[in-house]
Amino acid sequence: MTWDIVAKKIAEDEREKLHNQLYHSQKMDMVCQLAAGLAHEINNPLNFIAINFANIQEAVSDLKTMVKEYQTVTKKLEEGTFSPLDLQKLSQKETELALDTLVNDIPEILAESQRGFNRITTIINGIRNLSYQDVHDKKIDFDLNKGIIDILALTRHEYRLFANVKTALGNLPPIHCNPEQIKQVLFNLIVNSIHAIQSQRRRSNGIISIHTWFDRTHLFCSITDDGPGIPDAIRKSIFNPFFTTKSPGKGTGLGLSISWDIIVTKHNGRLWVETPAEGGTVFTFSLPR
Repeated sequence: MTWDIVAKKIAEDEREKLHNQLYHSQKMDMVCQLAAGLAHEINNPLNFIAINFANIQEAVSDLKTMVKEYQTVTKKLEEGTFSPLDLQKLSQKETELALDTLVNDIPEILAESQRGFNRITTIINGIRNLSYQDVHDKKIDFDLNKGIIDILALTRHEYRLFANVKTALGNLPPIHCNPEQIKQVLFNLIVNSIHAIQSQRRRSNGIISIHTWFDRTHLFCSITDDGPGIPDAIRKSIFNPFFTTKSPGKGTGLGLSISWDIIVTKHNGRLWVETPAEGGTVFTFSLPR
């Protein structure tokens, strides 16, 4: 009996070690998927801000020119030497520099630049929140909707050319969970929907819908896409480790199996998939309150 207990303990330790290795492998795959796209996502608003900065420099130079003209006019008025010709020259200078347009454009340029800064801030915060290292299996109160928003910010470069994302996020109470693991699940499910739509090579964008709600005992999140769906023949296998329908090099086959382990084993929740009659796929998970 003693040796049976020791053998069982060794097996459990080995299984936990393998689980940790699989989590790390899938997390690294997730990081690799994000890296190139995030660089592009940050570069776009940076280029936009750089162009606006050049426009602001030009606008400030023109304003300095006008200020000097006004200072000259003010000095002549004080000396009593101001003439109608001076007024005509001042008016011509205002027309030449399109002063009215210049004054109206500056606030718009600043507002557009602020939107660029906000976009970069959103991306950086999403990266920081995703990379936050919780103590292994430590659970804290977490805003599931905030996690969804963070993941959508990080995956925008993946879906913007292939899908439009719609959200219906309920007014959820905090959920006691491991945030890093739940965000890993959200990433896996959202990217899975993106790749399903992308595989159809359709001319128009697909649709991904994310819905959250809760009842007395559980919080729920569903991620729906209008992609090709999942055939009945393989639906029972999609949560198996290393099972994938993607071509070699396109995935590890770990995303859905790790998501199932996180939700079901780590958090005592449920994760299931449905293929509606009208097509597409719906992944839904629930977490106990």
